[in-house]
Amino acid sequence: MFKRLPILTAILVWSVILTIAPASAQTSAAACSSSGTVLSGQALIVGVRVGTHDGYDRIVFDYASRNSPALAASTYEVSPATPPYRQDPRGNSLSVAGATVLKITLRGATFMKLDGTSSYAGSRDFVPGFPVLRELKFSGDFEAVSTWFVGLNGGSACAYTLSNSLVVDLTRPIPNLPSTSTN
Repeated sequence: MFKRLPILTAILVWSVILTIAPASAQTSAAACSSSGTVLSGQALIVGVRVGTHDGYDRIVFDYASRNSPALAASTYEVSPATPPYRQDPRGNSLSVAGATVLKITLRGATFMKLDGTSSYAGSRDFVPGFPVLRELKFSGDFEAVSTWFVGLNGGSACAYTLSNSLVVDLTRPIPNLPSTSTN
């Protein structure tokens, strides 16, 4: 019986992972990426949303075509960030709440419409008090590069595209399981 305990523990761990991982992560691990393309051309950021769900918090950036003559694709990159956190393009210092901070860089994506007005009038600093997401803070939008900082309470990030949106799921850490030592 004791020799089967590690196998039972492994089965239990995988069932916990599948239970608390976001639905998107359950569908295909290949869907998660730290970088990728959202639209084939330049994009307007028309919405930024945050939410919390069982087992994960979520950030969504909604895109629309900018109808710009620019040929560059709209891409994203999610990467670890280290202080000092800087406002783009000024370089002013930013504070970001969280034990871990990620940087989301949206290239070929902007709030600036071709007529000079903004495509997004919502919040640029979210402090939702969710289990993983402590803060989502806008850093800058310059030359069709928009940057955001994400302050976390641990967990991990899974980024993927869905229709004309970039979705970043922030999964909660798995609690430590009791030791199964047979000594």
